Amino acid sequence: MVSKPGYHCPKCSWSIRQELLTDTIYGCPVCKTKSLVKWDRHKQRFILIENFEKEKEPLRLPKGSVRAIVMLLVISSFCILILQKDEVPNYLLNLALIIVGYYFALRKSIAGHSTYFFDAVKDEKQPLFLPKGWIRGIIIIAFSMTVIYLIMNDRFSNSGLIDFFLIIAGLVAGLLIYKLTYAFRFKKWHIILSHMKATAILLISVILFIAMIIEKDILDALYIRLMVISIGFYFGSR
Repeated sequence: MVSKPGYHCPKCSWSIRQELLTDTIYGCPVCKTKSLVKWDRHKQRFILIENFEKEKEPLRLPKGSVRAIVMLLVISSFCILILQKDEVPNYLLNLALIIVGYYFALRKSIAGHSTYFFDAVKDEKQPLFLPKGWIRGIIIIAFSMTVIYLIMNDRFSNSGLIDFFLIIAGLVAGLLIYKLTYAFRFKKWHIILSHMKATAILLISVILFIAMIIEKDILDALYIRLMVISIGFYFGSR
C-alpha cells in the first residue's frame, strides 16, 4: 500500500511523502519520533501510532497514574470540605471542573476525524493498576454521593454548587452517550444527528453569548442553566 498525500508525523506534523507499509515503523526525519504504521480498514487509510515502548513514565507508574492521583486528591478535598460544611473556595471549584473535564476527555478512546492519529495505543496497564474505567467511576460516585448528601441535609439549593454539579452532570451524560453510540459513528443517522447536535449547540452558544454580554437580563436563570448543561453535554459527547 502506498501512502497518499496528506499523511503527517503525529508529533510534529511533518508531511510524509514516502511509501507507508502497514505494521512497519516510520521514523520522522525532523523530530525523530518513531510511529507504528497500521492500516484502518474502516476508513481505508493509514494511521500512525506513536511508539511509547521506550518512554519512561513518571515514578515508573502506569501512564496517567500521576494525573489520576492529583485528580483524586482534588476531588477528595472538594468532598471533604462539603462534608465538613465548609465553603468550597472558587479556585478549588474551577480546578476540579478543569481537571475532571480534561481527564474525562483525555481517557476517552480516540475516534479521530483527521488523516492521522496522535495516539491510538491502548495502555495495557491502567492508571494506578486499577481496572479500566475505575477512576472515572470513582469520580462519578463521589460527586453523586455528595449531591445526595447535600439534598438529604437540605443544603443543595443553598450550597452555591448547583451550577458546578450541573456542568459535571452534562459532561458525564455526554460521555455516556458517546460510549453508547460509538459503534454507530459511521452510520448515516449518527452523522446526521451529529450535524444537528453541532447546529443546536452553536445556536445555544450564540444565545448564551447575547444573554451574558449584550442583554444580561434577557433570560431566566433556569434557561441559562439548561444551556450550560447542554454545552457540557456536547463537550462530553465529543
